[in-house]
Amino acid sequence: RANVESDTRNREMFFAVELKYEDVIDKSLNPFLFWALLLATQEKEDLTINGPCSKRFIYGIKNLLLPAFEKMGLHKPNIFAEQLIDDNENVMVANGCATGISGGIDSFCTVVDNIKSNEINLTHLVQFFDNNSIDDLEGLNFLREKYEKLSRFNDGLSKDFNLPIVKVYSNFTEHIEYNFEQIHVYCHVSDAMLLNGMIGKYLYATGFSIDKTCLDFSATSH
Repeated sequence: RANVESDTRNREMFFAVELKYEDVIDKSLNPFLFWALLLATQEKEDLTINGPCSKRFIYGIKNLLLPAFEKMGLHKPNIFAEQLIDDNENVMVANGCATGISGGIDSFCTVVDNIKSNEINLTHLVQFFDNNSIDDLEGLNFLREKYEKLSRFNDGLSKDFNLPIVKVYSNFTEHIEYNFEQIHVYCHVSDAMLLNGMIGKYLYATGFSIDKTCLDFSATSH
C-alpha cells in the first residue's frame, strides 16, 4: 500500500496478490511510481517520493518517459526523490520469466510464440485485475461476471501450458481518469516490478507505441 497526497485529495493505492507470493514482493515504491506519475500528469502537479526507489528507474523516467509525455502535450512534472537506492541494494536476483495474459490476441501470441522457445523459458503467467469505480449494482455485477469469465479462461490456459498464473489486483484505475487501453502498458510494467523477487524477465506485447499513445481523456486505444 502507498498513500498518494495532492492539493485536492488523498488516496490509498494498493497491490494485492495471494499470500504465497509475499516473499517475492518488491518492498520499495518502484511498483507505485507509474501510477503516482500518471496522477501528477493528470492533475498537473509535481511529484515528491517519500520512500525508497531505484536510482536507475528514476533516471529512465526523467530521461526517456517524460520526454515522450512532453511530445504528447502532457504535463511534465518535476520529480523529487528523497531516498534513491542503487539497484544492487534492492533488485533481487530472480530467474523467472513471465508474461501478462489478458485473453487478447497480443498476449496469447506472446505465450504461444515463446512457450517452446530455446531462448526464452516462460515460467509464469500474470493476470492484472483493475478495480474500477462502479456505482450501480448492474455495472458491478457485469464487472464481476467479466472477471470470472476471464479468470476461468486464463486458468484453462495456465493448465494447458503448464504455467502457474499470478493474479494481481489493484485499485489504481479507480483514481486514474484514463481508459484502460491507454494505460495497460503501465499496468504490466508495474506488475513486473511488484514481483521483482520472482521475475527476472517480463515479456509484454502491445500494438501501440508508447510515444504514439494518446493520453487525453477522450481517447480510447490510439
